[in-house]
Amino acid sequence: VMVGLLSRFVPQKAPQDGLAACLLALRRHPQLHCLVAGSGPLGEQVQAMARLPQAQGRLHVVGPLSRDQVPGFLAQCDIYLLPSLWEGLPIGVLEAMAAGCACLVTDTEGVCDVMTHGEDGWIVARRDIGALAAALVRLAEQPGVRKQLGERARAKIRSQFSLQRTCRATFDLYEQLLAPSR
Repeated sequence: VMVGLLSRFVPQKAPQDGLAACLLALRRHPQLHCLVAGSGPLGEQVQAMARLPQAQGRLHVVGPLSRDQVPGFLAQCDIYLLPSLWEGLPIGVLEAMAAGCACLVTDTEGVCDVMTHGEDGWIVARRDIGALAAALVRLAEQPGVRKQLGERARAKIRSQFSLQRTCRATFDLYEQLLAPSR
């Protein structure tokens, strides 16, 4: 079972929380692996965590990805992990949902605007590494749940975040804002 964490390595994204949760989950689930991609100021901390003995052979840091490499990265992931402390509209989560990944995210405003806990992803409290680890293990142990979450997430993206729907909503907003006052 592959957990993917694709992020900028900056305090806002809390990659160290995600990796700490992965390290705990690796102890509890022998088939779990973590694939980490990104770069940033916390990169050395990420690399140091990947060098820990319990991470050897199971926590893989691949560095930054180009936009063209993101779909391939997501295709390898059974679970997409986003441990952020705050978000606007999390494009990575939208991409993971569109790819059909089961998403495990923290309760930031932007995430809660696009995902419903238990329906099309799982949401846990920010900075709760124990809850993230426990959720990773539960998802790893339940392939049917992962599949259902991924399918519902993909369907939500197709129905609510399609290019056509987004363009129409943007056009309607501009039309409303530019309409003469009554």
